[in-house]
Amino acid sequence: SAAAALQPLGDEAAVLATLRELSGTSVSLEQLYHTKVGAAVGQVLAAPGMPYAGVMAHGVLQFWHSELDADIKIRLAASV
Repeated sequence: SAAAALQPLGDEAAVLATLRELSGTSVSLEQLYHTKVGAAVGQVLAAPGMPYAGVMAHGVLQFWHSELDADIKIRLAASV
């Protein structure tokens, strides 16, 4: 799975390759919760020495967030 491919973080080229695969992949909120792929991609944001992967990870997370229904976004914002 993509989450498994990101853990533990390997070299930046390998992480970028995995993020490229994920960049156009739609995932539901249920898939994010059950697979933990969102958490794995989120780990890349704080990974030291991976500036390009961090930027791409941010883009992937923004894409997934943009695809969520408005009511789900509201519920998520309220739970933070």
